[in-house]
Amino acid sequence: MAKVKKRLLTEEAFEKYSGEIVKAIQGINSLTYAEQAQLAASEANKSKLAAETKAGEAGASATNAKANAEDAKKSAEDAKKSAEAAAKIVDVGVDPTLSVEGAAADSKAVGETIGELKKALYIKTYNIFDVDFLPRAFISLDGTHAGEIYLDNNDNYSATNETIEALGNAKYTISNGNESIPYPLNLSVVLYDNNMKYLGVLTYVIENRKKYFTFTTLSNTKYLRFMCRATGKGADIPNIKKWQLNEGDVRPYLKPYEFYISSNYIGEELTNADITNPQVKNFIENVDYSGQDYTITHVGKYSAPPAYYRKDCCFPMVVKWKSNNEVKNQILYISKTSSINILDNVNTKQYDVACGTSVFCVYNLIPNKKYYYKICGIDFHNNPIIIKEDSFTTSGNSRMLNIDGLKNVRDLGGWSVGGNGFVKYGLLFRGCELDDTGGSVGLTSEGKKELFERIGIRVDIDLRTNVGNTKSPIGARVEYSCYPIEPYDVGLKKSTTQLLIKSIFELIENKLSTGTPIYFHCQGGRDRTGTLAFLVLGTLGVSESDIAKDYELTEFAYSNYLPDSPNTSRKWQQYVDMVNYIKAFEGETISDKIIGYLLSIGVSQITIDNIKTYMISNSSL
Repeated sequence: MAKVKKRLLTEEAFEKYSGEIVKAIQGINSLTYAEQAQLAASEANKSKLAAETKAGEAGASATNAKANAEDAKKSAEDAKKSAEAAAKIVDVGVDPTLSVEGAAADSKAVGETIGELKKALYIKTYNIFDVDFLPRAFISLDGTHAGEIYLDNNDNYSATNETIEALGNAKYTISNGNESIPYPLNLSVVLYDNNMKYLGVLTYVIENRKKYFTFTTLSNTKYLRFMCRATGKGADIPNIKKWQLNEGDVRPYLKPYEFYISSNYIGEELTNADITNPQVKNFIENVDYSGQDYTITHVGKYSAPPAYYRKDCCFPMVVKWKSNNEVKNQILYISKTSSINILDNVNTKQYDVACGTSVFCVYNLIPNKKYYYKICGIDFHNNPIIIKEDSFTTSGNSRMLNIDGLKNVRDLGGWSVGGNGFVKYGLLFRGCELDDTGGSVGLTSEGKKELFERIGIRVDIDLRTNVGNTKSPIGARVEYSCYPIEPYDVGLKKSTTQLLIKSIFELIENKLSTGTPIYFHCQGGRDRTGTLAFLVLGTLGVSESDIAKDYELTEFAYSNYLPDSPNTSRKWQQYVDMVNYIKAFEGETISDKIIGYLLSIGVSQITIDNIKTYMISNSSL
């Protein structure tokens, strides 16, 4: 009986051996054919023996049976050769004495291997505009792969700083699915070499009559970026999401394979799941900077490898229910309380769900929390009905948010405060700018709804300089304040920045006293935002190692940062200089020293104590 050695393939292995794997799957299928052929041969042999016993009465029948047996045997041998060739690639051993009795068990083992290999063939999404995210991708089994990409903008021009790794001198096709394109679009692909040096740009017109274009990369091409421009003056780019990038010529639009939570839970509704994506989770759990100097960083080992999901946000929880065609609208309510009070907009979040839909991905949940939900609808007689009620529990060690139009947004909660509890979730949030002043981001209407209605942001602290804003892009009901600090030790030493930091801490104290969530940001969410987060986390008693890891989490948002030479690593000189400056203040721990600095610039001990009271919980919930 054939023996199957199971092996899940890494993405790196896929990139290197994709063609061989495809052949292997074809070979494994041939192994199944070999089994069938051997069964046929066995049956033919039985017929042959039976016929030979009656050779005197039916010589012709025996001759025919023998011929059939020989043909079946030859077919089995041919199929077996294909299977053996495949076995060399995928570690499937083929027993030359495959028996009829073992065929059923062997077929099951082969089927399991095929399933594993097919699962391993799914790769990261080509998400060129990085706006709408659901981890999904598809690879066909005939030697080419395709990934779904999204285009979702409300402007007449859009460019992305997301890069797609590509092959040199290779043919690619970008195509649209079954969505209508209301007017022609100029869609461009920009080519870069291994050092992100510009090589050239190719532009094509996309319209309903020809919803694709094929291009060939230069020999030294390593990365691709995309731009989209509306052809009509002042026209907006339409909300068209179903784009597909694949190697080779145009292919029929493929329905994407959805990864629910992770590849371990494909297509399943979960009642308990870790929502932290694996690369971030492993970075936080495995890296310890305690007692080390600032000459090394480990973040690149975790942030640089490609993934099928967006690395700067958590996975969603997937809610499923039985499809109900007797309703004309559906609403999903998610609550922290079992009563699910739909009028309580603090504890209960609302999501409009399209009719006919029976699955919904809920992002931006708090880790280590039990949630209750119900799906409600209105039938065609205008009667309210409850379609389903249930609950689930999340787990995880960080809360990185998926906000439409933004990147690098995360909750400051979840960090341990040295045996005294954890930083509370849901109060302080850090991230990138909300409007585009050069960061290639821009908050969409759905993003505003998520931040205001579901996250509950009511205060916008802008750390940028001279941006001209007088109100928050989130909305008029969000309080806006601008504090243009300078980052790192250079800023911390200046009296102007010191006065601003004092004012920021007093504002944080005031707003947290009423449990008001705050969003603070600069442009990219790295330097000025990282400096303020450094001071806040240190004030709360977070360890020096964890403060450095929070700073480095920004690298998961930007694909152009490379291992061991990232702009945001803790070994970056400006961060090191800031740490060394703070360490000159009195105290045993980094927390003591940061508090010493704050006291020296006029922040009161009462303000510091109040912020700690408001922000520290005795549990991780």
